[in-house]
Amino acid sequence: MKYIVLFLSVVLSQMFLKTLLYAENIDFKGGQKLEGEVYSIDDQPVQPAVAKDENRAPMISVEEMAETLNKEADDLFKQNPESAEANNKRGISLRMRNQGDDLQESIVYFSKAIKLSPGNAEYFHNRSISYGMIGSVDAAITDLDKAIELEPGNPEFYFYRALEYFKKKDYDKCWADIQKADSAGFRDRFKSEEGMFIRFIIDLDKASGRNPYSSKEQDDLNKSAYAYMQEGMFAEAANELSRVIEANPAALFAYFYRAVAYENIGKFEEALSDYNKVIDSYPDHKEALAGRQACLAELRK
Repeated sequence: MKYIVLFLSVVLSQMFLKTLLYAENIDFKGGQKLEGEVYSIDDQPVQPAVAKDENRAPMISVEEMAETLNKEADDLFKQNPESAEANNKRGISLRMRNQGDDLQESIVYFSKAIKLSPGNAEYFHNRSISYGMIGSVDAAITDLDKAIELEPGNPEFYFYRALEYFKKKDYDKCWADIQKADSAGFRDRFKSEEGMFIRFIIDLDKASGRNPYSSKEQDDLNKSAYAYMQEGMFAEAANELSRVIEANPAALFAYFYRAVAYENIGKFEEALSDYNKVIDSYPDHKEALAGRQACLAELRK
């Protein structure tokens, strides 16, 4: 969906619960620290520090994108005052600004777009995001139901609806939508977007206490590994995570946490290998990129 990726991480930062992965500096009881990117502290969105990549083109700021969309909307309104797409673009621009009553006003514009073009699933999806951001969860779900009815093969709609069900702690429906999003190609389609699919799986696993993607034995090992990490028992955590990986080589979150554990006990080559495994699948995973940089710096000493 056009423009959706550019502000997705901002939306997600307001939706996710606090987890180990989202803190900037974690102080473990054993005295070690995990330093990473800032995503949300106490459920407040924070501007993340971006790992440097000299080969990447300069990022367009949210403000610049909002202004571009606003100008595009102006041009479309001049051509046709009743343009559905002009209303949609104006709504996105307002939501990206997110100042004062902008979110409420964005809903007005999305509603006009829907009235003018009721068969456009994107417009329902965009309004659902604004509803979600102001806490109108049921309204967001209703819009996503309609978006899915209109475009049942779009994995984004299932993923966003899962996020709303997560807020309601309706974990059964949340897992069902995650699996639908996955089967529709969400994981592959967005695998470069900072690993957000696997991040949400981790949050949902912790909140619901279960994971359809893994066996009960793997779930128990995960919980044991997390407990060891919190206690600063990184060698023990690495052992548990190795057992998870042995049972499920596709468990990328296990590679990430094992890399953190290895790094904390000075096994930098092993940590580097695990970070590379994560980055191979999620090239923009900021914590893994930062971890790899730290390991490379240690190995050069």
